[in-house]
Amino acid sequence: MPNPQTPTISRNEILALAAATLLIFWRATSNGFIDLDDDFYVLLNSYVNRGLTGQGLEWAFVTYDYFYWHPLTWISHMLDSDLYGLSPWGHHLTNVLLHVANTVLVLIAFLRLTQNRWASLLASAIFAWHPLRVESVAWVAERKDLLSAFFWFLAVISYERYARTKSKKSYWCTIGAMVLGLMSKPTLVTLPFAFLLLDYWPLRRGEAIAGLLREKIPMFVLAALSSVLTYVGQQEMGAVATGVLPLSLRTGNSILSYARYLGKMVWPEPLAVFYPYETVLPPAQVAGAAALLVAVTALCLWQWKERPYLAVGWFWFVGTLVPTSGIVQVGLQSMADRFSYIPMFGILLAVTLLLAERTTSAAFWILPAVFAFFTYHQIGLWSDTVTLFEHTLAVTPANPKLRNNLGHALMAKGKAAEAAPHFEEALKAAPTYLRARLNLGMAQSLSGKRDEAGRTLEEAIRQQPDSGEANMLLGMVRSDEGKTDEAQRLFETALRHALRDDQAAHVHTDLGSILARKGQVAEAEKHFRQAIGLQPRLIAAHRNLVASLVEQGRVGEAVRHLEVAVGTTRNPELVQLLRSMRQQPAR
Repeated sequence: MPNPQTPTISRNEILALAAATLLIFWRATSNGFIDLDDDFYVLLNSYVNRGLTGQGLEWAFVTYDYFYWHPLTWISHMLDSDLYGLSPWGHHLTNVLLHVANTVLVLIAFLRLTQNRWASLLASAIFAWHPLRVESVAWVAERKDLLSAFFWFLAVISYERYARTKSKKSYWCTIGAMVLGLMSKPTLVTLPFAFLLLDYWPLRRGEAIAGLLREKIPMFVLAALSSVLTYVGQQEMGAVATGVLPLSLRTGNSILSYARYLGKMVWPEPLAVFYPYETVLPPAQVAGAAALLVAVTALCLWQWKERPYLAVGWFWFVGTLVPTSGIVQVGLQSMADRFSYIPMFGILLAVTLLLAERTTSAAFWILPAVFAFFTYHQIGLWSDTVTLFEHTLAVTPANPKLRNNLGHALMAKGKAAEAAPHFEEALKAAPTYLRARLNLGMAQSLSGKRDEAGRTLEEAIRQQPDSGEANMLLGMVRSDEGKTDEAQRLFETALRHALRDDQAAHVHTDLGSILARKGQVAEAEKHFRQAIGLQPRLIAAHRNLVASLVEQGRVGEAVRHLEVAVGTTRNPELVQLLRSMRQQPAR
């Protein structure tokens, strides 16, 4: 049962907060997918875009794609594919609704922990409407952020109830919420440490520290297991850069990032989807950031007894940011807006309660209103890939990754000639950037510059001989040039190395076409079937398989395959092909 001292918030106030959050973020539902992880998570992921299937469920629980073990996140994307297909508005809607739900949970958690109605409403509105939330909500691939936060705040609410009532049911609800959260994103590894802070204040649990630690043993075990799984997954994906970047640089970047997060919480402009890692950090900036962190820490410790919420809020912020602070560097970013989702709760806890000691003036509602204005504008920058990346390049220093991604987005719009200079700029800044070199080769090929494309892709293979994609792309260029023997060799090499399912499907289709032209129809058929197994909606593979079956005199089998394929793809071209084959006289 709830704490009898907890003040109440009316249903209308909760609905008003939820409705305002929904209204502010509704703009995201008109945005498209972003050419930054959305393809890997949804568009090109054959397990996800088929919807919820037995094979997909099995894959979700055994895969480390994309860096994490987070089966619940994969399942949520699969359910969206069932509900909305590949229409982006529905995938965005789920993110928006999750953020609305998180806002309500934050309000409940804040109220139960602080017993302060004014601070709870203000903190929840600032949390919900702050521009730092946009990246987590407007980016479909960041579903894991929202889903894990949902279970984080559920766990906090359950733990508060357990601490006050000693209810075993609440204890196991807390454990269950933590498990589900870890299955969404390993962010919850810091949850037991956050509970220890809450034990001190506001729960004021008088038990010995040994007892408090003992009751959290299952949580620490879960956190340890999740940490191991995460490290293994990121190692397998090649995302851990700790061995490349020296500890001194990682420490300096971490210190700067903490200060920058605080700055963006106060004044959230400009924001970017990617903040590049700076390999040379200005010593004065690092020293200034360190002095700020030390000063705030000292102030909180000085006020430890009189205002314990300051220390709890501050150490919540510091502690929950540790996994993404960059001490163990994962990825190429120096920081990310999405990493502030849970840590900001601690800062709001400290600041709003400090304000509430002096005033509960309605004038402070100007703060969430101003943040909401900036948030609405920021959501618009996520409308499409080109808009987002152009904005990011305008507000961040030299950024070869985003320069490459902007070129890729332009190429996807059929603007290969406009895309090529962006890839060239990325390679000037980072000559060993393989992805930019591969994209440059594609852009040159699509622009009709096959000789240049061939040289670019040959250089990519010299740079990384085991790149399946480099061999695939050069094979496509050679096939277009009519050099089928070389193309066949390159395609066969590509299939011996790592490729995404969609890439492997296209390679099987192109290789099968070459074999069919050489009269090896039965062998070609095998490749077409493999392509369809990887990408059931790949029309060229279906069309070529039908042709190979007809070539072998198996017309009835070809018709039966088309009947199944039409039911799977609903493709007009296959529908017309089926009709024409049915109208042909039997052989």
